[in-house]
Amino acid sequence: MTATHRLAAGPPVAQWHRPLLWLAVAMAILVVVSIGGMIVDGRVLTGLPIWAKSVKFTLSTLIYAVTWAWLIAQLTTWRRVAWSAGTVAAVGLGLELVVIVIQIVRGTTSHFNFTTPFDAALWNTMGLSIMGVWLATVLVAAALFRFDLFLGRWIYLDSRSRGIHSLVISPLLLFTILLAPLGVLAYLLIRSLRAPRPVPEPRMET
Repeated sequence: MTATHRLAAGPPVAQWHRPLLWLAVAMAILVVVSIGGMIVDGRVLTGLPIWAKSVKFTLSTLIYAVTWAWLIAQLTTWRRVAWSAGTVAAVGLGLELVVIVIQIVRGTTSHFNFTTPFDAALWNTMGLSIMGVWLATVLVAAALFRFDLFLGRWIYLDSRSRGIHSLVISPLLLFTILLAPLGVLAYLLIRSLRAPRPVPEPRMET
């Protein structure tokens, strides 16, 4: 546990990020529809059932939406910023799935499709939406782990000043982001083991 989030009991589902929860519900419905499409629709695209992409993307989006809806609810600081970023992510992911389903119904690919101006417009829309999702995800992650990142920066700068090799510090930085107190303790132990021994002062002869 860090200063920015509390993972013990956690808030009830009613306090989770609402737009992401609605996205998760929509994805759960779309998963069922997509699996049904794989059963009744025999079309094949790029060597796979045409609805396979929808199943894959809806499942991954469902997991993302539930996970981040819960994580945002853990925040005690930066909550409004993270809530707005989560809403941007929900809209962007929903838009991406709309484009994918439209192209499945049309019987063509959604990614990197510049066959017609309409296809190119859909792909560009998807690309912009995913860029927004990526930036929103980075912002929420920064809100969740900003204290851990502060500790990681201190470890990095202190280790460089002491000449500790980056191969030793790199896994420790990841450990600090995941489990900040233990990561700091591990670094302090390494630092104490590598601390230079004080040079004894020469005795003055009398």
